[in-house]
Amino acid sequence: MFSVLALALMLPLAHSQSDSDYVLGPDDVITITVVRHPEFSGDFLVPSAGVITAPVVGTFKATGMTLGDTNKMVTKKMATRLRAPEVAVTLKFARVKKISVVGAVTHPGPYEWKPGWKVNEALGAGGGIPPGADPRDFKASILRASDGTKVPISIPDALNGDPANNLPIYENDVLTVDAAQLVPVFVSGRVKSPGRVELKQESVGVMESLSLAGGVMDDAQISSVSIIHSNHTQETVDLTPLIVRGEKISLPTLQANDMIVVPQADARIGVFGTVAAPGFVPIPEGRELRLSDAIGAAKPDPKKSRLARVGLIRTVNGKQVRTTYDFGKFVKNGDLKYNPVLQSGDVVYVPESDAFDWTTVAPGLSLAALLFQRLK
Repeated sequence: MFSVLALALMLPLAHSQSDSDYVLGPDDVITITVVRHPEFSGDFLVPSAGVITAPVVGTFKATGMTLGDTNKMVTKKMATRLRAPEVAVTLKFARVKKISVVGAVTHPGPYEWKPGWKVNEALGAGGGIPPGADPRDFKASILRASDGTKVPISIPDALNGDPANNLPIYENDVLTVDAAQLVPVFVSGRVKSPGRVELKQESVGVMESLSLAGGVMDDAQISSVSIIHSNHTQETVDLTPLIVRGEKISLPTLQANDMIVVPQADARIGVFGTVAAPGFVPIPEGRELRLSDAIGAAKPDPKKSRLARVGLIRTVNGKQVRTTYDFGKFVKNGDLKYNPVLQSGDVVYVPESDAFDWTTVAPGLSLAALLFQRLK
């Protein structure tokens, strides 16, 4: 006469005694063996609905039951038909346990779950966030299959192993990764990289937008920057206190598709003569521009330029005033008397000879100064 112990010795040793605690789910295959009654025995697949129909036992929901509880239930049902039935319920094929990794990952989809997995392993299975992306631009959440709760996760903290964020992942959990919402703002005018910029929701500001656009240029008129809102309203802000003096000022709150327009300032001086880059030099708004700045911007030829008699034409009350500066003395001694503050409309001339004579260059420079004043 067979006993349950003898039957157990005949079964494959693929599962340990702890299998009695195994919780059944869809796609598991169990074997019900009733000693001396093969007609009541057989293999049964747990379907997606989780309901199994077995001889004598009838229909029962297997999903969520342990093997041990299933064995007790089947034995009890068999006892209504058989005297002292000897029953064994074993796991023939275990289902592939899965989790889902969805959203802004390289390879979203379902993945086979491994015991002991945490958020970082699940992220790794999904290929992680896109290459080159900043983890700080992403957020995540775990949808627990056990009770339907949603747990928010910090991606950077999880990747750094923070136990409060690198939480365990269990079978059928869903890890969702979302890219932070970016707000588009358009920047035009006197910035280094005009165009569309995108900012994080928590940092949509005027200065942040200008920074992403490369910053303002030297000839930007920062005292009258226009903000054109997407609702067609417009306001003007003066950024001079903030940019020039570092003072705190109140700035408008930007919304998606707002536009920032940075106009060009009129303040500039002209530099001509023996220089590599003759032309106009802007005077940064709110700051002073000295002769040294103008000469440096025009790139004098170290072999040809003579700085002992640098000429300056300034229009005062409609009349042109000519002054000569020995810029070399400023270079040598730092005497600011030879490095004056320039005014918009000034014209600087760097000669090729120490014997600089106003009469030889005055007509051309005077015409340049006159045209310059008209351009202003």
